[in-house]
Amino acid sequence: MAIVVIGGQARKVGKTSIITGLIAALPEYEWTVIKITPHEHKPPVDQPFTVSEELYTSTATDTGRYLAAGAAKALLLSVGNARLVDAMPHLQRAIATAKNVFIESNSIVEHLRPDVYMVVLD
Repeated sequence: MAIVVIGGQARKVGKTSIITGLIAALPEYEWTVIKITPHEHKPPVDQPFTVSEELYTSTATDTGRYLAAGAAKALLLSVGNARLVDAMPHLQRAIATAKNVFIESNSIVEHLRPDVYMVVLD
């Protein structure tokens, strides 16, 4: 299994486009893609994080774009940076059942050592 992390200098620099291009170019790897965000889809006050699985291909969401490109599974993890450690057991279970993984995040490298870490610059 390969774990590839794509981070970026800022929002809207092309991280999702890089991932979808790689998924489309390498469909035989049966990618599971996990987007980690502190910006949108705020968790309820009583939960440190939420995880949702995308079920539909769409260009309206990043997770839908992953599926449209050919990803086997797409997950959205909404968590504040200070609470990512709380989500790690759930994230590790999702990774353990995957054939290969892309993670769109900068903060994950503080908690996980990927096989490849790429940073997209503006």
